[in-house]
Amino acid sequence: MQKNLRRYIRLLGIIVFGIILWRIDLRSLVNILRNARLEYLAGGLLLVLVILAIKSLRWRYLMHLQGINFSYWDTFLMFSAGIFWGVLTPARVGELSKALYLTKRGYSLGKASVSVVYDRLIDIFVLLLIGYGSMLAFLSVIERKTTYLIIILGLLAGIVIGLFLHPGSRERLRRLLFQILMPKTGHVKLKLNIDEFFESLKDYKLRHMTYPFALTALSRSVYFSITFLFAKSLSIPISFFYNVVCVSFSTFMALLPISVAGLGTRDATLILLFSLVGLSKERAVGFAATILLMSVAAGTIGFFAWLKKPYA
Repeated sequence: MQKNLRRYIRLLGIIVFGIILWRIDLRSLVNILRNARLEYLAGGLLLVLVILAIKSLRWRYLMHLQGINFSYWDTFLMFSAGIFWGVLTPARVGELSKALYLTKRGYSLGKASVSVVYDRLIDIFVLLLIGYGSMLAFLSVIERKTTYLIIILGLLAGIVIGLFLHPGSRERLRRLLFQILMPKTGHVKLKLNIDEFFESLKDYKLRHMTYPFALTALSRSVYFSITFLFAKSLSIPISFFYNVVCVSFSTFMALLPISVAGLGTRDATLILLFSLVGLSKERAVGFAATILLMSVAAGTIGFFAWLKKPYA
């Protein structure tokens, strides 16, 4: 019963996408995509490699703090392969598979997962933080209820990172995980991995976070530049900063585990935000399609990286 429920939940995004396609003018959407300026589109897709390069550098640094060292090229291949699996899975959870490379080197799953989890949390937190900064310029446009919801989500992301950084909070989280995950009879391997995970968190101090946060801000700047190029390609009249607002919130919504690659959830969010500035649903869906194309491009690079360096 629970397995069937999870399967149906994952279909929600696809169902939403189907409803959106049914309610928009498909001929208008096709015309928007057909008239796309290819030079902007190609330029944006080339910059996907820059994002992967920067994020690989960040993950390599986080691993180095744990005493785990790989060459930059190996790190790039492992990170890109994780992106490939992330594109194929709901909420991009497949990106966590990067930890398998570390377990292959002999590290426990608990220790191997720390840098991967931190890498993901920093990405989400900076995404929301940049979204808030841009949103301040559009408070008169964005509805107050939407603003409050996004602020609450951002605070939750900040609290999670803070809990991981604070020693006392880490210990309480460890005990809570034991109570939730450990069966009454005890599971030695699970306990060891949880212990190793929280023990490895001690390798990360607040003073270590400046560099990865700076790299994340840089990669996000490149990401927003790509989406702005896509907007220019489709002749969508939005400013760079409103582009940041739209992409930040739609990317966050695409992380919800109810779809694959953000299909449906991203489109619905962009339709809402575009409507606030008088832009059509068809333009929103077209813009979402170009962002999906970027994910496909990153996933394709990741696929070849995985072929070059598979887990086993």
